[in-house]
Amino acid sequence: MYTTDTRSTILHMLEQFVPDDREDSDNELHREIRKEIQKPLDTADDKAFTKEEIIAVKKINSKKAPGEDGLSSDILIRAFQAFPLFLTQIYNACLTEGCFPKKCK
Repeated sequence: MYTTDTRSTILHMLEQFVPDDREDSDNELHREIRKEIQKPLDTADDKAFTKEEIIAVKKINSKKAPGEDGLSSDILIRAFQAFPLFLTQIYNACLTEGCFPKKCK
């Protein structure tokens, strides 16, 4: 197939190289892979975060714009200063559950 412009070229490439990821068309192997990736990783090197590690929040550049979650670095710094153990527990819960919300990344 020949394309005539950038848009049609990109659309064609997407159709060819990025197939739809639909569960209703999965074979047994793909169903098993989907099931496996939902499980949290259980590796020996997963150690709980310490308050001292989370304190790095204080080093966030305060001149950067808020991320997708809308939280500015000033808010994160103040939250850590007020509730250091609570924020450390949140980080550790994410680590334990293997769940890191996209908005927090």
